[in-house]
Amino acid sequence: MKFLNSKLWIGIIFIVIILILCLSFTSRKYWWCYIDVFFFFMGAFCQLMALTLGVKIPKAGAKLSMIAAVFAILGLVSLIVEAILLFGVF
Repeated sequence: MKFLNSKLWIGIIFIVIILILCLSFTSRKYWWCYIDVFFFFMGAFCQLMALTLGVKIPKAGAKLSMIAAVFAILGLVSLIVEAILLFGVF
């Protein structure tokens, strides 16, 4: 995906995640409801740092990009688990 290698798009995604966190703060009742936002935030942050540092230190950029992908996958999994817990259990 080409847009994941653009600082502009990752910066926009990063700001959108922060806005989602701020706007949904009152609707999240339990502490574990923030886990998905945390993983998405860390994924966007790591990808932004990978693009910034990857210019001078390509090895660090590649590792940060891999870490960002892991955080994004964990964010999707935690979002699904959170939805199951909120709508199925409680």
